Formats: sequence, C-alpha cells, structure tokens
Amino acid sequence: MSKGISPIAKVRAPSGRHRPAISIRSSPWKAGTAETPWHDVFDLDKGHVCYFGDHRVDHTVPVGSTQGNAVLLEAFAEHQAPMPEQQALAVPLLLFAAVSRNKTPKGYVEFCGVAVIEHAEQIEQEAKGRPLPNCRYDLAILDLSAEGDQVGWA
Repeated sequence: MSKGISPIAKVRAPSGRHRPAISIRSSPWKAGTAETPWHDVFDLDKGHVCYFGDHRVDHTVPVGSTQGNAVLLEAFAEHQAPMPEQQALAVPLLLFAAVSRNKTPKGYVEFCGVAVIEHAEQIEQEAKGRPLPNCRYDLAILDLSAEGDQVGWA
C-alpha cells in the first residue's frame, strides 16, 4: 500500500473477469505540500470521504489516465450502473488512512471502511506555481452492520 490508489488485479469470477477491490490510502501528513496540495477529508461519522486522485504536477499525461484515476473512473462507471444487478458486481473501495505511531507519521495505516463512488469530477488546483488538474471523488462509506461488519470475499 505504498500508493494512494492500489487496484487489486482482476481475477476470474463466475460473472467474468472481476477486480476484487481497490485500496485507497490517504496520507494526511502530506496534505498541503507542493507535491500534494489537496486535503482528503475522511468524515467517518457522517459516512463520507472527499478523496483526490493521483495526478501530480510533473505528470504529462491527460487527467484521468494515471493508473489510479483510470481505475477509479472505471469503478465510478460500475458504481453508477443503471441496474442494481450491475451495481452489485461493482468493485468495492477499501479505505485506509495513514496514522502516526511512536511519533512516526509513516508506515502505519488504519482501516476506515468500504465505500462506493457517488460523484467524480475533474478539478484544478495550484502546485509549485502551476495549475494542477486532478480528479476529486466523493465516496459513501457503506454500512456493513447487517453483514456483521464483515466483507464477503466470495
């Protein structure tokens, strides 16, 4: 989990090739830096996360084509599928946040929940005195209490 957006490789499933999950990791100690000018917001009490993609100031590829943004935009299309049966097959997002331990901000993560993408948009901020385009995702944390707060991997 060294990247903010880590897609698990697609596997064979009864419904065809399917990605089991995408892990999302936020590092609050990096927020507001020249490399990472955005601030992810994890409001776990309200079940909402505002998460920014992986486009960086030195990327020369179009917004949405970096590995992380591309996989999240693919997942967004699945999450917004018109039929509930299609949505049920959509890849879940596993949310983690970096936390400090023993006065060290790196190396430790805390599980924050399972989510789906409610909204995605392209945004622009400024970094190192230049415009920085990126993607912003509004995530809804799923209530798993009916499942005993467990994720079924089947």
